[in-house]
Amino acid sequence: MVASLVIGAGACATLTPPMTSSGPAASPNGIQIAVLRQLCAVSQPFDAYTNWLDETVELEVQNGSSEPLNIHRDRFHLIGPDGSAVASRASADPLVLEKGAKQTVELTFSTRMGNGGLDCRKPMRLDSRAAITAREAPVAFREVSFVPAI
Repeated sequence: MVASLVIGAGACATLTPPMTSSGPAASPNGIQIAVLRQLCAVSQPFDAYTNWLDETVELEVQNGSSEPLNIHRDRFHLIGPDGSAVASRASADPLVLEKGAKQTVELTFSTRMGNGGLDCRKPMRLDSRAAITAREAPVAFREVSFVPAI
């Protein structure tokens, strides 16, 4: 069992809207993604010598296209100001989103602090390049940028 100490966030911390956001990103065929809420926290596992940053993102996916989509939660990446990317720790099992439907997905990204990369006080960008597919082809979106609320 791995225990950790959360620094700067209460054990009952809840997701909140980001401080700033670039807003929803839409594809030409009517699919839209948006960061609704997030939580950025620093933790130190008792068996580790360095702090970890954990960013949880609540993402809404709206399928305005004429076909079902697959949401591959493990293919999302969070990009820090220095360009380094952290992969989601989500399940590799895709979620199916039927045409006309809306789904909220929670994604968690964790990384060691001190090596550059993610910082709770700096802008982050959510990269969904290969994360949402229609007929196995990736749906193109711009990155959604946001500054976490801490």
